[in-house]
Amino acid sequence: DQGQSVTLTRAGIVVDGGGKVITFKNAPKARFEMDIESTGQIKDLCDTSGQTMSAMRVAYNGHKHRENGQGNNTDTPDKQMEV
Repeated sequence: DQGQSVTLTRAGIVVDGGGKVITFKNAPKARFEMDIESTGQIKDLCDTSGQTMSAMRVAYNGHKHRENGQGNNTDTPDKQMEV
């Protein structure tokens, strides 16, 4: 026993990885037909140079660029991405 378990209860299913990575393999995609919550970071393209969603929000919320390629910088976005 290495601490991993899958527990089926009346309230739902609990997967405990025992402090180890949980890997889903050999499927074209993973689909969740529900809200997803995470207490950790979510990262895209994790096998390459992907960024966390938090880093993407920081980059978007602070970005500026030249108006139509010339002139002054635009203001930062008036609608921030939610944290």
